[in-house]
Amino acid sequence: MASVLIHPLLFFFLLLLHTSFSLLQTPEEFPPSILLPLSKDRPSGQHLARIHHGNPPGPAQLVLDLGSPSVWTDCASSRPTSLPCRSIQCSAATSASCRAASSAVAPPPCTLSLQNPVTGESATGELVEDGVVLALDDEGPIATVDQFLMSCAPSVLLKGLASGARGVLGCGRARIGAPEQICHSFGYSKKFSLCLSSSNGMIFSGENFSKSLIYTPLLNGDDYSINLKAIQIQSKKLSLGLPDKISQFGSIKVSTISQYSTMKSEIYRVFLRAFTVAAESQNLSLVQPIAPFGACFRSGPSGSVPVIDLLLQSEIVKWRIHGHNSMVKVNDDVMCLGFLDGG
Repeated sequence: MASVLIHPLLFFFLLLLHTSFSLLQTPEEFPPSILLPLSKDRPSGQHLARIHHGNPPGPAQLVLDLGSPSVWTDCASSRPTSLPCRSIQCSAATSASCRAASSAVAPPPCTLSLQNPVTGESATGELVEDGVVLALDDEGPIATVDQFLMSCAPSVLLKGLASGARGVLGCGRARIGAPEQICHSFGYSKKFSLCLSSSNGMIFSGENFSKSLIYTPLLNGDDYSINLKAIQIQSKKLSLGLPDKISQFGSIKVSTISQYSTMKSEIYRVFLRAFTVAAESQNLSLVQPIAPFGACFRSGPSGSVPVIDLLLQSEIVKWRIHGHNSMVKVNDDVMCLGFLDGG
């Protein structure tokens, strides 16, 4: 389990895919890059992507989730034909239900176990192949994937998702995750970037990635986790009092569902104390904390927010959280540190 769970607020994060996929035919012409806009639902803190699917294409707002291995909707605007067990598409989806049906004369529909990433509720949905249209911006061009794999979920699974959401845009590290399918369909390298903010954001895929980015490898597993060597606040490294040979911090798991970043209790206590000391030394006035936050400060022109550095492979390879990017504005007078005790 990761020691630190990061919600990538105002961060630019590049994610590499390491799976193979051979279901979709690459078109002869495709856009050099795809920028899929994201909006933020303020009550839930969830990020939404809008796609169109079906025939004719109908709109669907999907909740972005890096932990879900596939895309699912309630298929309210269309009901595509289900794919059978023993099909190449079902094999790519690794359907557990189809293993027991391998000897059936007429293969049953391919079904997958689906999960609501917010509530944890699970249900079964049929795997379908549908046409998907991606609007690259509000008024600009569109990109089409003719054979996109997704699942049709029962409407009860929508509970807990943002208002108006019709499903989940699963961007997990799986063969039928949205990034893998999009990258293969348009002939891109298996990588995508994610930029989220307090309002809107984007998913970017294509070949025009900045060469100035710093890279760090993903850990093996189904989620997006990276090594965390140390944490610095205002260039001062935190210590948990463990021998140098023992990993103090473990790993970082990137999540788009958790509204705030969390840390294990033993790390959080040291982090909170060090951040509070650094903040007060920079003329930030500590005020009574407002739940669920552990430290809150008076907003205003005086004082500056300490810089947090997450050291990944070395002192050079780090994830820097600048000033107010680590803070949550509670009201006009108070801002709070956006890291919570994760137990």
